[in-house]
Amino acid sequence: MATHFSMPHSLPSAADWTLPVISRSRRIVIALGMVWLLNGFDLWFTVLADTLGALFELNPFARWILPYGMGAITVYKLAALTVGTGLIWRSRHCRLAEIGTWFIVAINVGLALRWHQFYQML
Repeated sequence: MATHFSMPHSLPSAADWTLPVISRSRRIVIALGMVWLLNGFDLWFTVLADTLGALFELNPFARWILPYGMGAITVYKLAALTVGTGLIWRSRHCRLAEIGTWFIVAINVGLALRWHQFYQML
């Protein structure tokens, strides 16, 4: 039995090719998820570099906490991230909050690239 495929009589309109609009809240959730993920990598690389004795922490508060061990720096990092992302989440309906969140993502990507360079030099 032969199957007959028919071609559409016209091409889809330009409106059919557009991407769906994602709400600002969802975009901020995506960006905040990226911030958390990238900060997890930053924490891991910070602790690893400190363990190797190859770290001079530029953040004075984190530098003060680092001698207390991985648990202390982890609590500090989680507290800072929780407060920061909580403030952004509360203002998620403001366009400036979204712009600021993506700026934070960009800064964290830059930091991840610096860590990559750092570990390639070791």
